[in-house]
Amino acid sequence: MSGRVNVEKLSDTALRLTVTIKRPPEAVYDAWIDPTKIAKWFVPEPGSTCDVTELDARVGGRYRMTVDAGDPCTAYGEYLVMDRPKRLVFTWQWVEGELQTTESQITLDFVAVDEGTRFVMTHERLASVASRDAHAGGWSGCLATLATYLETQ
Repeated sequence: MSGRVNVEKLSDTALRLTVTIKRPPEAVYDAWIDPTKIAKWFVPEPGSTCDVTELDARVGGRYRMTVDAGDPCTAYGEYLVMDRPKRLVFTWQWVEGELQTTESQITLDFVAVDEGTRFVMTHERLASVASRDAHAGGWSGCLATLATYLETQ
């Protein structure tokens, strides 16, 4: 199984995560826009849960989800670009907690490779170094879970 997540800190307010997933780009892309699938993998650590309360997968559509890893946190945003199976861009903001102060932007690129998909997530416009580092940890766990989920389907 693949699933090793590489994290690159691009600046004080941006990071890039890369992982190779042994599934085609269409399958990886769809896992980001199907609420049933998101609920199964969008968790930073084992024992966490994800409740998707809104997901309108179209440009201009919105999403809202609550992740509970012991302290429930709700994120929401708007889809800006949807180019299946190549690219997905959306805004990201927390409702509560110390990370709620700014709207950031996430770009997901799905690149077909011999092994399946090279998945690249770029998270930009984060509020601070602390926010960048907190997101790096959370996203690493989520993306490892995504790879495991997809590769065992």
